[in-house]
Amino acid sequence: MRIGVHKLLMSSPNDVSGLERMIDAGTIDPREIVALIGKTEGNGGANDFTRGFATLSLSLALARRLGSSAEDVAKRVAFVWSGGTEGVLSPHATVFTRSAAQPSGVGGKRLALGIAVTRDFAPEEVGTMAEVREVAAATKKAQAEAGITSAKDVHYVQVKGPLLTSSTPTGCVPPLRMPRAIPRRPSTPPKSSPSSPRRKRRPMECCAAGARRCYRMPTSIMSGTLARPSAP
Repeated sequence: MRIGVHKLLMSSPNDVSGLERMIDAGTIDPREIVALIGKTEGNGGANDFTRGFATLSLSLALARRLGSSAEDVAKRVAFVWSGGTEGVLSPHATVFTRSAAQPSGVGGKRLALGIAVTRDFAPEEVGTMAEVREVAAATKKAQAEAGITSAKDVHYVQVKGPLLTSSTPTGCVPPLRMPRAIPRRPSTPPKSSPSSPRRKRRPMECCAAGARRCYRMPTSIMSGTLARPSAP
């Protein structure tokens, strides 16, 4: 197994020029790209559109090179983004390639990489032991794919988890019901002046009966393993 690591500078989430140049120069074979980890200049919050924008832009660029669709590229390549480039950080991406070729003149332990994807999670499973067990199983699967026999040789695991957002579809979580809140009327109503007739007060209600909450963002987890396995 031969692993390549290439860093790309990005002036914006849709800047794919660095990747295009490396492919044109023969530095990167688009067929060997298996993962990409990067930073965008977004805010890092749930409403950060730059991560999806960067994934779409790179998926479209690779789809043109591979003669496939952007959807197929997103399935075969693990895209992991972190939003926010405050301070000394700048937008960039690190591209990982993997091929079956054995590097010549290299012995002993070396860099290896494996990728695995969990099943989809139900909203109520996020943050529970069900998620923990699935991630642990995916990590072991990625370790085996990388050819790593000892967990002591695993030096880095990158996990891409589901992002929770709220919406109002039905059938996700039982309705959230809140009690009616009516303001207490004073025992002795204040006197009204002749110039300003007293207005009738309506009871204040705070009722969310029927409101439902569901999490509709991606609910699968990718687990990547980087390590130095023993040489065959």
